[in-house]
Amino acid sequence: MPTIEPTIVPTTAPTVEPTTAPTVKPTEAPVKPSKAPAEASKVQKGDKVTVSGQKYVVTNASQKTVSYVAAKNSKKTVVSVPATVKVKVNGKNVTYKVTSIQEKAFKSNKKLKKITVNKNIKSIGKDAFKNCSNLKTIVIKSSSITKVGKDALKGTAKNLVIKVPAKKVSAYKKLFKNKGNSSVVIKKI
Repeated sequence: MPTIEPTIVPTTAPTVEPTTAPTVKPTEAPVKPSKAPAEASKVQKGDKVTVSGQKYVVTNASQKTVSYVAAKNSKKTVVSVPATVKVKVNGKNVTYKVTSIQEKAFKSNKKLKKITVNKNIKSIGKDAFKNCSNLKTIVIKSSSITKVGKDALKGTAKNLVIKVPAKKVSAYKKLFKNKGNSSVVIKKI
């Protein structure tokens, strides 16, 4: 009986040569990514901004005002809320006034001992310094604060001293009364 032995060489050559080109071509040309993300061309109310490790929110874009939200590093013992910050818009630094401290901005910061509030602040939010048990000194350089939120000083040090401009001592005593710390002392800078 005849036997068939396999051959090592194939009897027919492959009909298609392998290629690296895709079998289905894309319908659109590939888009190259830009080198850098587009910078915001406009700042709007509610936009969040971080400058030198401190967080702010835009309160009025046309008047260029922001509110202090929080410090990025809550381990600092001394914090200064600046009068102005520089915000980058269309590649240019634009100056914004810091006009308020938001509610709960420093809440429960046990490390904080001293805060300096600069000249443009007009309001301090509810619970702004609440439970800052080691807060012993607040220096307020602003003469235009008209509102201090409920419990802004609750839980602060019993010997808290608030230093204010000489012409505002009387007005600020009334303003900070019943804000959570009955033993607070208001005196001139």
